[in-house]
Amino acid sequence: MSCGKPQNMDVLSPIEWMMPRSYITQIICFSSSSPQVPQILRNGLGNTLTEMSHLACEVMDWDSPKGSVALSKPNQTLDDLFSFSDLSATMDYSSSKLRNFTPPSLLELNDFPIHNKTGSTNVRPVFRARLFLARAGYFLRVSVHHSTTDITGLGILLKTWASHCRAGRSGAVDVTQSWRDHSVFWKTCTEAVIDLPDLLHYQEKHSSLGEPEEGSAADMVTSILILPSQQLHILKTEVIELLPVNGVKWVSRGDILTAILWSSLVSTELTFRGSSHESDIHAIRIPVNFRRCYVPPLPAKFMGAAFGVSIATAKEADLINVALSGDTEQFLPALARVSAAIREAVSLVNAQSMRNAVQFLVAQKDITNVKYGPRDEKVSIVSWADEAVYGLDWGNEIGSCDAVRLPYLRKQRYPIVLPRLPNGNLEVLVSFKKQYMERFKYVKVLKSLDVNFI
Repeated sequence: MSCGKPQNMDVLSPIEWMMPRSYITQIICFSSSSPQVPQILRNGLGNTLTEMSHLACEVMDWDSPKGSVALSKPNQTLDDLFSFSDLSATMDYSSSKLRNFTPPSLLELNDFPIHNKTGSTNVRPVFRARLFLARAGYFLRVSVHHSTTDITGLGILLKTWASHCRAGRSGAVDVTQSWRDHSVFWKTCTEAVIDLPDLLHYQEKHSSLGEPEEGSAADMVTSILILPSQQLHILKTEVIELLPVNGVKWVSRGDILTAILWSSLVSTELTFRGSSHESDIHAIRIPVNFRRCYVPPLPAKFMGAAFGVSIATAKEADLINVALSGDTEQFLPALARVSAAIREAVSLVNAQSMRNAVQFLVAQKDITNVKYGPRDEKVSIVSWADEAVYGLDWGNEIGSCDAVRLPYLRKQRYPIVLPRLPNGNLEVLVSFKKQYMERFKYVKVLKSLDVNFI
C-alpha cells in the first residue's frame, strides 16, 4: 500500500482510523436569557462551517485499508447541524445552577438522537449541536465524531464558533487549511513494513475486555467530584522532593490526580473482591496528547486527532497505600512511585513511537483487529482539563459559560477529568453502579483531600 498522502485535504489520518467510533459530547451551560441567543449561535456556526467544511461531512467505513474510516463529501446543511428545543415549560436553569448542574438535573437533555440522512448504520454525521431553552438560561449540547478529532480539536472548534458569535465575520479567528492538514503523518512514512509497534496491539474479534458494564438507569449513578487545586499543588511539591524514582525526576499535577483516582478505583474494587494480594500488578490505559512532540511538528491549531495510548503499571500495595494510608508515612512514598509510573508511561508516547504506529497502519491492508495501546486494559482515565471552555467569550448576548457537563450516563464510566474551573479546581465525572459509587465516595484519600461529590 502506498504511503503517499491522498489528494483530499480532509482525508482522515491513520491516527483517526484508531479513534473510538463514537461521539465526544459536551453540554455547555449559559445563564443568558436573551431571545437572540439561538440566532447568534446559528449564525456563528454558519460562519464556522464556511471555514471548516468537514463539519458538513459524514464518517464512512472505508476499505483502504479495510477497517479504516473516511469522510464523505460535504452533504449536510446548517439546519442538519444545528437545531433548537424549547424546554422552558419543564426545565429551570436557575434550579440546575443551584444544584451545581448535577448530572440528574440535566436528565432532560439526554434525548438527542444523532440522525443521518441515509439511515445507514455505516454513515455517521461529523457534527451535531442542539440548543435547549430552559427558564432563565440555555444548554448547548455539542457532539463531534471521535474519528475526526479529539478533545483538543473540539476546544479549537468551540473557540472558533465563539469568536464568530462574538464578532460575526469581523475579528473572528482566522482559520487556515493547516488546521486540517494531515500530510505530516505521511511525510516520514516509508514502504517498509515494520513489526507491530509498542503502542498498538491485536484484539480478538469477540473480546469484550474493557467494555463498560451495562446497567439500567436505576442501577447506575453519574456523579461529579470536585478536587481543590491547592491540595494537588501541595502534593505535587511534596512528591517531587522524593524523586527521582526509576529515573523519573518530575511529575505533573495531572499525574498526581491520576494516581489518586486510580488508587481509589483499585481500593473500591478490592472491597468487592474481599482480599488483597499486595504483590499483584495493576495496569491503566492513559491517553497522551502528542501534538507538541511529533516530528515534523503538527500545526499549532491542528484539529484532527493527535493522541496515543500508553499503559502504566503499579503494585497493588502502592495503590492501596495511596488510597487508604492518608497522612501516614507510607502515603507519600507510595504516591511518588505511582505518579512516577504514570509519568514514565506518558513519556512512551513520543515522536518515534507514534511514527512507528503511523507507518505500521499505513502499510496494512486490513486494520480491523488492530487497536490502540500496548494491550487491552479495563481501567482508563481521560483528562479534558486543558480544554479552555470557561475562558471563551461568546459575545454580549451569550457571555461565558457557567459549567461544562456530559449527558447522564447509563453505562459504567471510569473518570473523565472535566475542563479546569476558572478557580483552578478540577471536576471529575464518574458513572458506576450504586453500590460501587457508595464505596468509592468514602475512599480515605478522597475524604482527606476534602473532595466534594455532587
